[in-house]
Amino acid sequence: MNVNLRKTQLPTGAVSLFATTGTKYDLRRLLKTIADQTMSKYNEIVKPSSILEEWWHNCIHRPLQVQVTHQERTVTGITRGIDEDGSLILETEDGRTQKMREGTLRVLYDTAN
Repeated sequence: MNVNLRKTQLPTGAVSLFATTGTKYDLRRLLKTIADQTMSKYNEIVKPSSILEEWWHNCIHRPLQVQVTHQERTVTGITRGIDEDGSLILETEDGRTQKMREGTLRVLYDTAN
């Protein structure tokens, strides 16, 4: 999560809370809020599928055309979900399914438009 980085400090296509809102955030307070929210959902950890479903339901890039870059590799596809291990599931142009465990995600365009 990019918090207090200026736009000039971010990789191309990345955002931060500060770059978006112009507000600097207290990292300790933010971390406490995240920890408190995590603890409030602790009982749901025994059923991770419900967490994944909720995350996917609220995801801003579903189902959009995205590009994920990790090290020297770039994969383009439409987001189709989140795997149980937390990997982003992409459907590539050739119809194959590709899992991306990490990388920089860039939204290319909305497939509905």
